[in-house]
Amino acid sequence: MRNLKKFLIVCTFFVALALLAGCASAPAPEIAATEAPTATPSPTATPAPISFEAAAEANRAELRTFSDYGSVFSAVQESKAEGDGADVPTHSSALRAAASPEELTESDILRIDGEYIYTLTDKNLTIFHLSGEAGELISTTPVGTAWSSSGDGSGSFAGSERTPLALFLRGSRLAVLLDVYGYESFGGEIRYSEYVGVDFYDVSDPHTPVLLASAGQSGVYSDAWMSGGALCVATDFSVLDASDAADTDKFVPRVHTAADSRLLETESLYALPNGGEGCTVLGGYSLDEAAQKNAVAVYGIEAKNVYPVPGGLFLTDTRSVSAESRRMSDSVGDYTEYVELLCTDLFRFDFDASGICPAASGVVSGLLPEKSAIAPFGSGYVCLSEVSGSYTNMYVGKGGPAPAAEQTGSALYTLDAALTVTARLSALPNGDSIRWAGFTPETVLLSGENGSCTADLSVPGTITAVPGGDVILADALLPWKNGGYAAFRHESAGQMAIALYDSSLKKTAERTFGSDYSSTLESLQSYIVLPEKNLLGFAADDSYCLYAENNGEIEYCLSVFLTDWAWNARAFEQNGYLCIADRREAFVYLPDTLESAASFLF
Repeated sequence: MRNLKKFLIVCTFFVALALLAGCASAPAPEIAATEAPTATPSPTATPAPISFEAAAEANRAELRTFSDYGSVFSAVQESKAEGDGADVPTHSSALRAAASPEELTESDILRIDGEYIYTLTDKNLTIFHLSGEAGELISTTPVGTAWSSSGDGSGSFAGSERTPLALFLRGSRLAVLLDVYGYESFGGEIRYSEYVGVDFYDVSDPHTPVLLASAGQSGVYSDAWMSGGALCVATDFSVLDASDAADTDKFVPRVHTAADSRLLETESLYALPNGGEGCTVLGGYSLDEAAQKNAVAVYGIEAKNVYPVPGGLFLTDTRSVSAESRRMSDSVGDYTEYVELLCTDLFRFDFDASGICPAASGVVSGLLPEKSAIAPFGSGYVCLSEVSGSYTNMYVGKGGPAPAAEQTGSALYTLDAALTVTARLSALPNGDSIRWAGFTPETVLLSGENGSCTADLSVPGTITAVPGGDVILADALLPWKNGGYAAFRHESAGQMAIALYDSSLKKTAERTFGSDYSSTLESLQSYIVLPEKNLLGFAADDSYCLYAENNGEIEYCLSVFLTDWAWNARAFEQNGYLCIADRREAFVYLPDTLESAASFLF
């Protein structure tokens, strides 16, 4: 029955794709041309008119749910036998969309709030007061524990360790995320455990942080995000050792408190329809209440493949499907065209201060890029999808297929809050395919081989590309002077580049940096742009580097040597000063002259 359902979904899906080009007499999807004889469409073989959007609405994939732990175990065993879902290419990292939603706070080990710096140093929470040229260490609070073990004469022994990973700050509430690892041996059997703990502190008095509550969830830490007062933690839970339906601890995650733990209920367990062996645990927490609200587990996906947006997370499931596209004939004979396409099912989980839950599902064709492929825009979302890996096959009569023509390029989708596709754009006005998309809260930028465009989404149900700019490729896109943009781009062979664009997307300056930064380019997290001060910079290797724009050039200004790893460093403005800090020290500069004003050790 399950395979029949998949077959019906596939057939309906591709009947819809046949009308993407909008041709009433011979509908066909937007696909690359193949080397085939010129043919006239057969009027008797024209598919029934049905739009892709209608088919997507009628045939959305659904998350699998479970009635008991036994059915969960069966699904785990089934996914292990089938492998990682459909035989499709992995996500490409050559095309990335840049997004920096202001409402989403990513995990970090250093936070700045007014005149206070909160940082994780070794296994301690360190709070430092920094005010201009004055600085003071306020407090050092142990938040982790070193490795310890114990045993008795019977041969039983146990050990544990708590290592701080990240922290989040909201007003007077602070959350510390920890890796909690331990093992115990009883009767000759050794059991290992690892989960991510979340400790909540009251830091209204930074001199004496107070522990309010402890919670946690099974798995190895992957990432975490805060939106408003809600915190979502993503962990990877291994089910590879699950071999017995009675041993639920090996395939069902737990939630933890300071006193005990319990298995997730079956109503909190889900599975992607075509997923593989991974299992992602998503925990919802409230900083204001200093409490865990709930947790869910999704089988068939690794946590690193989750796409975060403000107040939500997108999980994706990819499948490969094929169907007849159209039939044609000429003086030589009859021809039938088939398409084999990749599509991505989207599943959105929303999280807020009340917890996390599944909210909506949808589908787009192609594969989503690895990073920032989805962003909120207006009352819905914009989504970038790569069509690489989809093919067009021409069958001549009853003979074999002609060589497959692989599609190239990408498509930009708009989706409403229910994840229904409302518009699709697959090419720019000059005929270029879309190579890159950049999302800001107010603007969607698109770039091809020969230029860039601004996407006009003001008319519901349409995407209009307004051309006029230079080519843009970026991993991070930040606002610059006079409505322009600063683009940070990771090049190949250990290089990076900074490019500046004006409000019309014309490039005004660019500078490329060589392999001196290669060891940390993959982990670049910290960028700063201060348009009013004409400064921009980044952290790499053992330094934080600042530059300024001057007559079409990006000129070197300052390099600050850091004793800690550079990706732990942050640059920020405070009370009219420029500050650069990592986990162990802070430097203060006059922003107009970049003269050193002070430096402090934590």
